[in-house]
Amino acid sequence: MNYGEGSYQGGVGAGRDEYHRLINKVENNIRTINKNVVDIERSVDFISTERDTQELRNKIHKLQHGTNHQAKETSEWVKQLKMLPKSSIESEAKSRRIQMNRITDEFSSALDKFQRVQRKLSDKEKESFRRARVSSGFDNNPFSGENDKPLVDVGTEQVNIQIEQNVDLDLLKERENEIKKLESDIVGVNEIFKELGMMIHEQGTVIDSIEHHVDNTVNRVDQAREQLSKAQDYQTSSRKKKCIIAIIGVVLLAIIILIIVLTTRK
Repeated sequence: MNYGEGSYQGGVGAGRDEYHRLINKVENNIRTINKNVVDIERSVDFISTERDTQELRNKIHKLQHGTNHQAKETSEWVKQLKMLPKSSIESEAKSRRIQMNRITDEFSSALDKFQRVQRKLSDKEKESFRRARVSSGFDNNPFSGENDKPLVDVGTEQVNIQIEQNVDLDLLKERENEIKKLESDIVGVNEIFKELGMMIHEQGTVIDSIEHHVDNTVNRVDQAREQLSKAQDYQTSSRKKKCIIAIIGVVLLAIIILIIVLTTRK
């Protein structure tokens, strides 16, 4: 029994299982991200309408944060896929390259859609928040370059005015925090985009290198075939020459013998 061979085959099988496990997880997350983007897009359109409620905002933020987590998770799995050992089987290696190109393209497309809806949500939230502040008497905008300025200063006269006007300051503060979290998530997705762009660039370089080697191999095969053909032609030509020389030799020998015979009879 060859234990070394069994161990090698077990390692190959384990690597193949890990590859398929990660591929399935990435594909499932991409589908979920795309579905969540559609749900977020639909819900964002209700902001600042009669259907706008705090429950709706909470649902949107929860879905957005969850999708952001899935994007980070998917990015890590794609990195793990790239770190797996390359298959030694040419057909399998080619299939994996094609599959990796496909999922990176699909992931990139999903991220682009997600980031677009994030920005749309951010714009809607900021506009809604600005209107709420203006109607409440807080007409300064914390997102116009004074992000570090607190929304309220507990104990000030403004707070007393807001309480008298029955305004929910805690809700305003919560919305301000959600907008900041959203902006942080947008930056995070942008970083994932950059990492994915680098991976796609590396894949392109590898593919170009592979195609270059394939082209060189094909050229070498063609050259070898041409040289073999020339050698065969040369060998055939050489055989023909030998046959002609042999025939000429036989004819000359026959003529010489004939001359000798005739001379002897005389």
